[in-house]
Order: sequence, then structure tokens, then C-alpha cells
Amino acid sequence: MSKICVVRDVAEKLPDTVEALRVLVLRRNAELEEREAELEARDAEIAQLREYVRLLRHQRFGRKSEKVSPDQLSIFNEAEREVAEAASREKERDEIQSSRAHAQEGGSTASPGVTPLHRGGSRSS
Repeated sequence: MSKICVVRDVAEKLPDTVEALRVLVLRRNAELEEREAELEARDAEIAQLREYVRLLRHQRFGRKSEKVSPDQLSIFNEAEREVAEAASREKERDEIQSSRAHAQEGGSTASPGVTPLHRGGSRSS
């Protein structure tokens, strides 16, 4: 029943003439347009603030703006390079020893994959 009372109160406050009702409606329309403009301004400000927060989050937690130079990455490659160089030197040393042993054996051909044995002591020619 409270709704009925509200409607009666509103009806009692309405003007009786058509011209007064027209003025009231125009005023209400102006108020609505003003509120809609305020809401649109607020929505625009909210959208702008959300974009600003997104940008700040990206700067704070996103991909860092600091770029890594190739010189910094080469630090990690040094160890691999040193291991590769050591393996290369060892392979060269093995090849030299193998060719020396082959020459000392008198040029005999050994089976592939068989390394000649070194004999101790001095050799007489």
C-alpha cells in the first residue's frame, strides 16, 4: 500500500495546467540530459584510469624495458667455447700422437680403430 501512497503524493504535487506540465517535463528532460552527460564523463574517466592502471601494471610486471646486449649473453657462451676448444686441442693431440706412433711403427698399416702401442726404451735405427 505504500506504493499507492507515493503515487497519490506525486499526483497531488503535479501542476494542473498543460503548460505547467510541459515546463515540468522539459525541466526533467534537461536534468536527465545533464546526468547522462555526467555519467558519460565518469565513464570516460573510468576508462582512462583503467588504461592508466593497465599501463602501470605492464611497466611494473610486464616485459622489462631493459634490453640485453649481445655482450652480456656472450658470458654464458664462454664456458661452452672453452669446452669446445679443449676438446679440439685434445683431438689434435691424439691425432699427432697417432701419426707419430704410425711413423715409429715403420709405416705399417694397422686395422682401422686400433691404436698402435707405445714401447718403452730407446730404439736403435
